[in-house]
Amino acid sequence: MTDIVSTSTQPELMAQLQHKYGQNIVFYLDQKGGVVYLNATAKQQLGEARSVVEFLPHFKSSIEWVSFWNQVRSKGLLDICHEMRLRDGTSHLQIHCRFVDETNGLFCEANTVPIASQELAELSLYKRIVASSTDLVAYVNQGLILELVNPSFARFFGLADYDQSLPVAEVFDFQVFDDHILPRLQLCLKGSICTHQFWVSSLKGRRCLEINYTPFTLSSGQICGVVLDARDITERVLAEQARALASKVFDNAAEAILIEDSKQRIVSVNQAFCQITGYQRNEVVGRTGLLLSSPKNDPVVLRKMWRELNRDGVWRGEIWGQRKDGSEFPGWLSIAAIRDGERDRVTKYVSLFSDLTHKKRSEERIWRQANFDSLTGIANRQRFEVSLEKAMANQQTGVLLFLEFDTFKATNDRYGHSVGDQLLQDIALRLLACVQPNDTCARFGGAEFAILLSAPESISQQTKICLDLLERLSEVFVVDNKNLFLSCHIGIAQAHADALTASELVDKAYMAMNQAKVQKHSRFLRYSAELELNTQLKLNFENELRRGLKQQEFELAFQPILSMRPQNIIATEVLLRWRHPEKGIMNAIDFLAAVEDADMLHPLNEWMCQQAMAQYQQWQQEGRKLGRLALNIAHLQLQDLGFFHFLQSLMTEYQVTPDQLILEVTEQFIVNSSDEVIAQFKRLQEQGLLLALDDFGRGYASLYYLKQFPLNIIKLERVFIKDIETSEVDLLLAESSIQLASKLGLTVVAEGVETQSHYDLLTNLGCDWMQGYFVSAPLPLVEFESWFTDYLNA
Repeated sequence: MTDIVSTSTQPELMAQLQHKYGQNIVFYLDQKGGVVYLNATAKQQLGEARSVVEFLPHFKSSIEWVSFWNQVRSKGLLDICHEMRLRDGTSHLQIHCRFVDETNGLFCEANTVPIASQELAELSLYKRIVASSTDLVAYVNQGLILELVNPSFARFFGLADYDQSLPVAEVFDFQVFDDHILPRLQLCLKGSICTHQFWVSSLKGRRCLEINYTPFTLSSGQICGVVLDARDITERVLAEQARALASKVFDNAAEAILIEDSKQRIVSVNQAFCQITGYQRNEVVGRTGLLLSSPKNDPVVLRKMWRELNRDGVWRGEIWGQRKDGSEFPGWLSIAAIRDGERDRVTKYVSLFSDLTHKKRSEERIWRQANFDSLTGIANRQRFEVSLEKAMANQQTGVLLFLEFDTFKATNDRYGHSVGDQLLQDIALRLLACVQPNDTCARFGGAEFAILLSAPESISQQTKICLDLLERLSEVFVVDNKNLFLSCHIGIAQAHADALTASELVDKAYMAMNQAKVQKHSRFLRYSAELELNTQLKLNFENELRRGLKQQEFELAFQPILSMRPQNIIATEVLLRWRHPEKGIMNAIDFLAAVEDADMLHPLNEWMCQQAMAQYQQWQQEGRKLGRLALNIAHLQLQDLGFFHFLQSLMTEYQVTPDQLILEVTEQFIVNSSDEVIAQFKRLQEQGLLLALDDFGRGYASLYYLKQFPLNIIKLERVFIKDIETSEVDLLLAESSIQLASKLGLTVVAEGVETQSHYDLLTNLGCDWMQGYFVSAPLPLVEFESWFTDYLNA
C-alpha cells in the first residue's frame, strides 16, 4: 500500500478511524487510486488489496477514477453505491467518501448493513402487495441502477431476463430518459417527491404512463434510492382527449347542435346554434319545442318524424327553423335518440341542423341559369323543350311559333353588343306583351325565339296573332338614342297535327320559318307536307352541288368584251357552268342561290379562280392576246379579307399581274363593303387592276357609292339594252348612264348587245365597250378558242 499520509498524523488518524469505524469497511485511497490504509474489517473482506480496481471494478478505467476523484474533491463529500468484491462474494454497498485536504486522498467507508433493495425486498408488504400489483413498481439506487422491479414492470418493458445491474437509462427511450426521467430522479434523490405523465414505447406500443417518484430512506434517515410507481393511463388519457376533442367539435362545429333530455327540454347548445338562431345559451336552456316551432312545418310530417325517431332511433330531413327575431329559414335536421343501455329508454335527443338558406338560393340561382335566358329573363331552349315534351306527352294541343330576326346580326355588328343586348331584351318584352299568361315564350339563342300558344287556336286566330306580332315587332326600337328597325319571319307548326314529338315540332316550325325567309313575300309561313317536300328537294339539290364539285362536273365558259370602235378584244369574262348529269348545262343563275345556302360559295369561287388563272397562263404562253381576264366574284367572298391573300397566291403561282385582271362586283357588295376591303381594292388598283360594277341600274345602290367606291368600269344591265330601239325610256336611261359615267371618268360596258341596231345606237351614245351575242355567246373552252381564231382571221 502506498503511504501518502505524513508520519506525524498517520498513527493518530489510523487509531481514530479504527476506533470510530471499526464495524464498517474503511479504506483510504491516494490520488492515483492506490490503497493507503485498510481497517480490520476491510482487511478481512478485501484482503491485501493494493488498488481500488481490485475491489471496485467500476473504476477499472483511469478516466472513471479521475472523474470520480475530481468530483469528490470539488464537493468534499459524496455518497455512492457500487458493486464491491468481498471475500464472501460480490455485493452492492453504500460508500461514503470524504476528501482529505492535507493529503489529497479519499477517506471511504462502506456500510456493511444490507442496502435498500435488500431491505425492500425482504419486506412482507412488498411480497403481499407490490409483487402482485398491476402498477409498475421499481427501485432505482443512487447509481441509477435498476435494482428491483415487480412483475408488472418487467412485463411492460419486456425485462424477462432482468439483470440487477441494469441501468435505468436502458429501459426508456434515450430522449424520454434525458427529458423526463433523469431530472426527476435527481430531484427525488435530494428528497423531493415528483409526479408526471409521458408517452413511452413498450411491447404494447405507444403508451402513456403516470409515474410517482418517492425517495427511499433507510432507517438511519439516509436517502439511498428512488421507488418508481408507474401506472398505465393510456385509456384514460385517450378518453380525456376524446372528450376534449368532442368539446371542441361541439363548440366549433359549423352545424348547430342541440341536446335535449327525454322530455325534450334543451340541455345544451353550441355556438353555431346561437349564430344561426340568434339566441344565447342562457335563453334556450330548459325550453322545449324551440327547434320545430316554425308554423311552416307540416304537423303531419312532424308526427311521422317522431314515429320514425322512436322506432329507428334516428331521423333526417328538411325542416323549417325560426330565429329569435321571428324570421324563418329552411334547414336540414338530423336527430338521434340516445337510449339507456340497461333500461332501454330514451335519455337524450341529439339534434344537428344546418341553415339551408344559402344552399337554397344557390340551387335557385343554378336552376334559373339552367332554365332561363340570363339576358332576357324568359325561358331558354332547354326549359321550353322540356315543357313542350310534357305538354305533348299529356296530349295537350298547342301551336308553336318560331321567330327569327334576320337583320339583327347586321345591327349587332354595326352598333355593338350593348345595343344588341338591349334589342334582345326589348324583343322579349314585346313578345310577352303579345301572348296570353298561359303561353310560353323562350329565347333559343342569338335572335331566335319561340312561342308556344297553349290554347288550340284556329287558323284565322293564328294568322291574327302572327300579324299582331309582326306589327308590334316592326315598330321602331329606340336604343341608346338610335332608332332601329328589325325584320322578322315566323314559322308555324301545330302539335300532334304536324308532329308527334317536341323535337319534330320545333324542326317543322324552324323549317317553315326558313322557307318564309326564302320566299321573301311571306313574313310568316305555316308548315305543310308540300313545304317539307320542297325543303327536301332543296337539300337534295345542295347534296348534288357537293357531289358535282367533287366529281368535277363544273366547267368554265368564256365571253369576249370588245371595244366599240375599233372592235378590239379588251377582256375575256369567265362564267361558271354546271354540266348536270340529268339536267344538262346549267347557268350560274340557276344554282348560285343554292350554293350560298349550302355554304359552298367559297370553295366553288376558289375553284373557278384557280381554273381561270391556269387557262389564262396557258393562253399567254401560246401567244393568244385575249385582253384582260374578267372574274365574277360573289359579294360574300369579297367581304372575306382572306380572299385577297388567296388571289395574290394565285397570281404568283400562274404569273398573272394585277394589270391583267378585271374584278366584277355587285351593287350589294358595294353597299356592305368595309373600309378594310376597299383598302385592298385600292392597293390592287395601284398595281393596274380594274374594278367593274356589274349589272349597273338593276339593284338599289345610291349614286353616292359611285363616288365613294374606287370603280373603273360600270356594266349597263341588259334590261336597258334589250328594248333600246323601241323604248324611249330605256334609251334615255342608257344615254344618261353613259353620260354620267363619262363625266365621272368611268368606262361603260353595255351588256346584252345582240343586234347591229344595238351596236349602232350605243356607238352613237358614246358607249366604250360591248358584250353580248352580237359578238359571241358564252362558249366552252374549245369553241371559244375556235371563235378567237376566226376573229383573228376576219
